[in-house]
Amino acid sequence: MKKKVVYSLVASLIAAGTATAIMAWELGPETTPMAKFFLIFFGAIIVLQCIPALLLFGCIVKEVAFGARKTALVENQSKTSASS
Repeated sequence: MKKKVVYSLVASLIAAGTATAIMAWELGPETTPMAKFFLIFFGAIIVLQCIPALLLFGCIVKEVAFGARKTALVENQSKTSASS
């Protein structure tokens, strides 16, 4: 399967699981189903915005950790080819 399909399936499973958990959770006697849907909706927005943020953060950390080494290798190769 393509990564995009897998990621969308995982995101929808997380959203459905969160919705099920909140609907089953008793929040008090005066909590209406509409209030629970409100919490589900904004909870899903927050969760689905955290996934791309974490992916971006991982890419930034990877680039900081390994990007300097790649730049140094390219500079060394260009110096050795220029001197020969």
